[in-house]
Amino acid sequence: MSDTIYTIKSLSKTYGDHDAKVHALNNVNIEIKRGDFVAVTGLSGSGKTTFLNTLAGLIEDAQGSVLFEGKNILDWNDALRANYRNQSIGYIMQNFGLIPTMTVMQNVLLPVKRIRKEHQEKARQLLEMLNIKDKRNAYPHQLSGGQKQRVAIARALIQSPKVILADEPTGALDVENAQMVMRILKAIHEQGVTIILVTHAQSLAVTCPTQLIFQDGYLKEVLKT
Repeated sequence: MSDTIYTIKSLSKTYGDHDAKVHALNNVNIEIKRGDFVAVTGLSGSGKTTFLNTLAGLIEDAQGSVLFEGKNILDWNDALRANYRNQSIGYIMQNFGLIPTMTVMQNVLLPVKRIRKEHQEKARQLLEMLNIKDKRNAYPHQLSGGQKQRVAIARALIQSPKVILADEPTGALDVENAQMVMRILKAIHEQGVTIILVTHAQSLAVTCPTQLIFQDGYLKEVLKT
């Protein structure tokens, strides 16, 4: 098995047309190794979220190639991309993305098509690991911001993904909860999971071994520590 999990070549994405055309990504080239912990940074509008969404298979009409374990995500149909999101990656949203009419346990199990006892047991283990086991029957409106983000992390982990993609996972949290989320992500990384997170917080980005710095759609710099 190759050490490289993502190979991105000549990746470009534009929005609009003619005079209103916006180049969200411009000829991005990068390899991401299996087990990397990557922070994607840059000013608002620099292309970092578009980059993450392309890795997540959420953008269909980008140019270039995004190889995941040697296969081009951009060539896949809707069914293949959906299967990739359910089986190979976990996606953590800034606004948590919890279904308000579902309990914590139901939200965690949402990516699982056919729920079996082993899935329910894993969900319980994840909630215990994240110190929210007592909230399993609660609804999102009954949770704090930090608790909601931990539910989102548990949901991202339920299918044992190879990669966690996180869009501003600490953006809606106070300092204490942001630090807690980063500790959780680092613990997940230590288990061999590749983590790629978008953050505007330089204080968090510098704690990641690799930083991808975007500017005006270009990958301007790659920093490694």
